[in-house]
Amino acid sequence: MKPNLFLRRGLAFMTDILILFAVLGTLDFLIQQAIGYVPTTGPEIWRVLLLNFSIPVWLYFWLSDASARGGTLGTRILRVRVAADGK
Repeated sequence: MKPNLFLRRGLAFMTDILILFAVLGTLDFLIQQAIGYVPTTGPEIWRVLLLNFSIPVWLYFWLSDASARGGTLGTRILRVRVAADGK
């Protein structure tokens, strides 16, 4: 893999993570404020992280890569496309 492509793929991933953190973090904060829920124990915090971050992020990457456009927002912004033959 070319160094330039490796850098662009890394930047695309970081772009996706920043977008997801901004959207999901804001949504999580607003929902918790609206219902007055603040997780305090380890299992409660784990459950919130799983439901509000882990599963949505996993679905985002999976569905984005399987879509007709074939990539996430970060890969489209940086014009990175991963082909099935690895090129």
